[in-house]
Amino acid sequence: MGPRDFLGEECLVEDSRRTSTATSLEPATLFGIEKHAMLQSLHDEPMLAEQFTACLLARSVRLEEDLCGQLFNHSERRLALLLLKFSRFPPHKRLPDTKVSNFTHTMLADIVGTTRPTINFFMNKFRRLGLIDYQEGGGDITVMAEALTDSILRDEFKTRTRPSFLCEQQETNIMNEIQAEITSARLNQDKEWGGAEHDDAHEPEKWCAFIRHQLRFADRAVCSLATDEISGGEEQALVDNYRARLIKIAAVAIAATESLDRIMKREPDHPIRKQNSDSVSV
Repeated sequence: MGPRDFLGEECLVEDSRRTSTATSLEPATLFGIEKHAMLQSLHDEPMLAEQFTACLLARSVRLEEDLCGQLFNHSERRLALLLLKFSRFPPHKRLPDTKVSNFTHTMLADIVGTTRPTINFFMNKFRRLGLIDYQEGGGDITVMAEALTDSILRDEFKTRTRPSFLCEQQETNIMNEIQAEITSARLNQDKEWGGAEHDDAHEPEKWCAFIRHQLRFADRAVCSLATDEISGGEEQALVDNYRARLIKIAAVAIAATESLDRIMKREPDHPIRKQNSDSVSV
């Protein structure tokens, strides 16, 4: 909402209850109007009634746009549209570079409907592209409105909408790169641990315990990313650590699966198989 907007108009409809709360992000002056006085003014003042109706219609259109955006736009485009909307209060004849105050990444995540690490990633990307500017640790966000509008009109935010062969080929290449990393981590495990003989000496409980141990480290990295105090460099280090843990977990899961297959093939009467057979018969 911006200057000269109405709020609380739901009270004009019979005895309806308040369904939302408006929070001011900066010092503001509000003018309260009693329900009876507002109804009388709308009846007696045609110009006020016209402005009030136009305001309600504009808000209805914005709500419909926001709902469609939430349903059909991916989070990167929703964030770009939100920053552009903030930069247009109050309306301008042209689109200057505008400072948006008092918005943390956590608040933006709540409005966009995504997670704070996702907002961090896209905000850093927008800053690298010269669409916005802000200082680490908080403060005002400067929105380069013309550049951001141009990017939106050219539809440069296409995270979801690229079903072309090129996109599929890129996804295949990414999968191949990840598989190569997991294979490399798996080979390093064999060199460090001693290969199949070492793996087959461990029961499934030990494999699961090791995976849970690695998951705890990954969870710590994710929890650290959810704080507002980390810098861009620290954030990237946490992301790298989280990704490395996931690669290691995948490699360990493969080692555990290979070991299980060897044991089942070599020892048909192994306790694991017997336990599974008993479970099925029951």
